[in-house]
Amino acid sequence: MPTEFRPPLPESVVLQIGARLIDERGRLTESVLAARAFRCAILVDLDRPDHSLVWWAHHDGISLKDAAGQLVDLGLWERHGDHLDLEHHHTWCDAQDDLAGRLRAATGDSYYAADHRLVAPNLAVVSGLYGRAPRPPEDAVVSELGRSNWLVPDLIDYLWRDATLIDAGAAVLD
Repeated sequence: MPTEFRPPLPESVVLQIGARLIDERGRLTESVLAARAFRCAILVDLDRPDHSLVWWAHHDGISLKDAAGQLVDLGLWERHGDHLDLEHHHTWCDAQDDLAGRLRAATGDSYYAADHRLVAPNLAVVSGLYGRAPRPPEDAVVSELGRSNWLVPDLIDYLWRDATLIDAGAAVLD
C-alpha cells in the first residue's frame, strides 16, 4: 500500500488482519477467504470509491503472498526460508513485537473477546481467520459499523455470501 494512503499503524485494518495471517510457526493461513479479507481490509484503509467492491475483493494483484511481501517491505515481518527456499515462514521483526501484540489484542483471541466496534474482527470472523469455520457477525454489530464506514456492511456481507457459496460448493463435491 502506498505510504501516502497508509493510516497510522495501530489503526490499520490491513495490519490488524495481517496479525492473523500467520500462525505460531510463521506459516501463512490456508483459509480460502483470507486473501479476500485482506483485499477488503485494503479497501477499508484506503476508503476509495474509484473501483467497485467486486474489483477490490477479487483483484488478482493482491494475494496472501503479496500481503506477506508488503508486510516485509514495511519492515514489520521478516521472511525466512525452509526446505531449500521452496517454502517460507514469517515472523514479526524484533522492533515490532509490541505492535504485533497490540494488533492481536485489537482483533481479539476469539470472536466473543473482540471489540465489535472495530472492522478487523468482523472481517476476520466471516473469513474464518480465527481457525474456525466462517460465520456471520451479529446484526447489531454490522449495524453499528455501518454508522462509521458505509463500506463495511457491504464488505462483510460480501465475504459472508462468498463463504456460504464456498461451503455449498464443498458440500456438493463431497
